Amino acid sequence: MPNKKKILDLIFDDWIAKVLCLVVALVLYAFFHFNSLDEVPLSVPLTIITNDAFVPASQYPRIANLVLRGESVAIKAIQESDLEAIADFGAYGAPGTWRVPVRIVKRGQAVLVDPLSISVEPSEVSLTIEARLAKPLTVRPDLHGEVAAGFELTGFTVLPESVEAYGPVSLLAGIDEVLTEPISLNGRDKDFEIMVRVVRSNVLINHGSSEFITVRVRISQELVFRTFNDVPVQFVGLPDRFGLSAEIPPVAAVSVVLGGPRRQIEAFRIGADDFSVDLSLIDAVGEHELSVLAVLPEGLTLQSIQPATVLVTVEPRDIGGAQ
Repeated sequence: MPNKKKILDLIFDDWIAKVLCLVVALVLYAFFHFNSLDEVPLSVPLTIITNDAFVPASQYPRIANLVLRGESVAIKAIQESDLEAIADFGAYGAPGTWRVPVRIVKRGQAVLVDPLSISVEPSEVSLTIEARLAKPLTVRPDLHGEVAAGFELTGFTVLPESVEAYGPVSLLAGIDEVLTEPISLNGRDKDFEIMVRVVRSNVLINHGSSEFITVRVRISQELVFRTFNDVPVQFVGLPDRFGLSAEIPPVAAVSVVLGGPRRQIEAFRIGADDFSVDLSLIDAVGEHELSVLAVLPEGLTLQSIQPATVLVTVEPRDIGGAQ
């Protein structure tokens, strides 16, 4: 019994000093252990959460910068996918500007690491939220550049023609269309099809699941018009028993406007037999009003001809003389 009392006396003798020594020892151990830990920087996406009726209406940080502190080998094994930075505004059900702390969620390898301390910057996020608006936006291809010489853009189709967009009402209400990525027409001389992305006009506006848009562009040869004056007209097919009146000769030249691809029409030269009047159906003497006929190569069209008809006077050959 005396021995037990001596032991207790030794324990409690000057106990305040002994407790202080123990506390100092623990602090020194913790300090030494803490300073022996390593630090690793890591950046992860910052996830913003709102309830279904509201969306962000102001800019916010997209990245959270973390500093991991722990044993070197353990923290270096932690990947970006093992940590998630979240700013949760889901509890706010009214428009306005709110501030919440950034919360770090551990998963995968990060759950297994101990000790592990994580500091985050920014530590909190201020965000304006507004009512969520959803509406379709017409997709317009962003065409630029010049097609090949002698060709022209004649049209395009877009599939799908619109995309469903959602965002804050103050931004989306005044937007009706969205552009694709730029599509170059430089040097193009035929139809083509291309898949492009839709460009977000504002990072706060999302375009749903329509990641790619198909654009079909139509290109054809450029159509131009050219006027030809004093075009000779041939009179053909008059039956042998008739002749044209020498006293009243028919118009022997016309003016025409031809249309067609630029390259073809610029190179075209009118031949002596391209324009004619068919007299083969004449079966009586007298005046006959007949149309001027054109024989043109494929690709060219007759836009106008002046005069379009000519008046011919037919006489018996033995009276009027041979043609």
